[in-house]
Amino acid sequence: MNDSSTNFGFLDRCDPRVSHLARQAEHYVHSDPDSCLFKLRLMVELMAKRLASLSIPGVGEADLSTMLGMLEREGSLPRTQADGMHAIRRDGNAAVHGNATPAPTAMRRLRDAHRLSGWYARNIVRGGRFDIGEFKPPQPQSRPSSEESDLHDQIHELEDRIEERRRKTRDALLLFREDESSEAVCKRYRIELKALNMVAMAAG
Repeated sequence: MNDSSTNFGFLDRCDPRVSHLARQAEHYVHSDPDSCLFKLRLMVELMAKRLASLSIPGVGEADLSTMLGMLEREGSLPRTQADGMHAIRRDGNAAVHGNATPAPTAMRRLRDAHRLSGWYARNIVRGGRFDIGEFKPPQPQSRPSSEESDLHDQIHELEDRIEERRRKTRDALLLFREDESSEAVCKRYRIELKALNMVAMAAG
């Protein structure tokens, strides 16, 4: 796969291993969405390990969720990037454990990976200039039927709702009002998490 056919060619300069996984994920996004998510999860894990080696030596053997949390608390991983990496981690784990991945989900995470990769490249190569460009969705070999297109639209809509609910839930978890009792805080969290679970169940 040459540079003109990939969204991730800029990664070659800063991390060839991450670049290789990104290209593989891009290749599988339509033909094998589960493999796409698996490659993206490996990609995020490599990124996290390298970031940790630069800021928190000795945590490279921690599981990915723990490592991302430590990087975020330490200040090396901004919240937006942490959320994107956790999303890829969750969907990658689901794919590994046999939950079929819809192609729209794989494409969404591939787009997330492209955005994350730009941030990663700039942080690994300080002062480096990268032509990241706009993400161009890889095209399927065959055009989807109208029924498939409708289903993909429904999946996109449900995932938008889930991600918005996750964002609001996280915002709620970060809000601590001085006049709010611990009981009230716990009740508010339970309501938010219950709503999130209901949206996730609706998505199947």
